Amino acid sequence: MNIKLISFFAGIFCVVSLFADNNPEGARQGAMGGTGVTTKDIWGIYHNQATLAYLKDPAMGFFYENRFLNAINDEAFAFVIPTEKSGAFGLNVNYLGVQTYIDMKVGLAYALALSPKFSLGMQLDYFHSQYGDIYNHTNDVLPEIGLLAEPFEGFFVGAHIFNPWSIVSDRTDNSELPTVFRIGMGYKIAKNVFTTLETEKDIDYKARYRFGLEYCYQEKVFFRLGVASNPNNLSFGVGYLFGKFCADIGFYSHPELGITPQVSLDYVFGSNPSTGVDAL
Repeated sequence: MNIKLISFFAGIFCVVSLFADNNPEGARQGAMGGTGVTTKDIWGIYHNQATLAYLKDPAMGFFYENRFLNAINDEAFAFVIPTEKSGAFGLNVNYLGVQTYIDMKVGLAYALALSPKFSLGMQLDYFHSQYGDIYNHTNDVLPEIGLLAEPFEGFFVGAHIFNPWSIVSDRTDNSELPTVFRIGMGYKIAKNVFTTLETEKDIDYKARYRFGLEYCYQEKVFFRLGVASNPNNLSFGVGYLFGKFCADIGFYSHPELGITPQVSLDYVFGSNPSTGVDAL
């Protein structure tokens, strides 16, 4: 029993350390294996800022995750204002914490569609991490860069890099936030079916591979499935559009640490509340 407890808490520590960077927020993306570099919704601000260039109306969203049904709470907020000619502007705030560890991120995003089929996005992040007491903390400022292309109708290719270089850091040890590359594609198989495939490479870890599937029923209800490797994860979830709101719930598994539930709620201020497949 003691060995199991030690393994469990060691796993919790490793997971917190692993995700002390760009947490993959959004219950829609979470239910689709964590894929997100080609999904065009407000939570693209955490996956690939270039996707924001195609949003038509201002929107905001709230996200909550209770990681492994434990004391690790992951909370996020996103707000995006698209403009007709000047691109889209976004703000996101993320808090990840346990009793003795806090990781906070604030990001300012910008995306611009250079054509109806190609867009670029970027973001400037401020990270604050606190370990133990108030004197054990770090502060970092770094960029994110992404692009999205549609080579032919219904087929999308996206790429994103998190932390290509550090702008400001007060770390005095050898620790540093990771550099993470993501590249993926999305394909609209039918009017109401969308599939995604991605690979993610942290320069310090083995590559991860992800797959997601989304099915839209009667333009209101969304069913989602996903898988990911290293570690092996299974995920699933549902979404529902009502008025200008969209509610999503997702679950993903860890082979040793168990199930994690996620929920997000989005609100669109304009006349086009669609998300998921119908927003593509």
